[in-house]
Amino acid sequence: MKLYWNTHHIRPSRHDTVGGIPDVLFQVPEESGAFDCSVPLSRDKILEMESKCANEEDENVFQEYFHYVMEEEGFSIRQTMKKHFVYFLKSQILHDSIKTFEENLQKFTINFSYITGSIHSDCDTQI
Repeated sequence: MKLYWNTHHIRPSRHDTVGGIPDVLFQVPEESGAFDCSVPLSRDKILEMESKCANEEDENVFQEYFHYVMEEEGFSIRQTMKKHFVYFLKSQILHDSIKTFEENLQKFTINFSYITGSIHSDCDTQI
């Protein structure tokens, strides 16, 4: 899901956001008129932050509440994730089917216009 999200195209918005592909916007900000704002960090600082984040995960009240609600409502995380993944796949299949249908309809319309145009041309010459 992470790969799909970071490689899909986000359309430009009238709000203060930039359109584009998240991975490209992050890796090559210059392509969208932005610039790289990253700041180099020492290995010690990175390790310090990792240790703080590890402690926060243990004390995450939101995660505890999430599990509480799931248990109280009788939801299984595995079943819920599986259900949403199936919905995601079905929406992708539907999207692809609609796109294929639209492409075929366009081809049919072009071919039909060509055929009817040549029939009218034949009718004009026979009259």
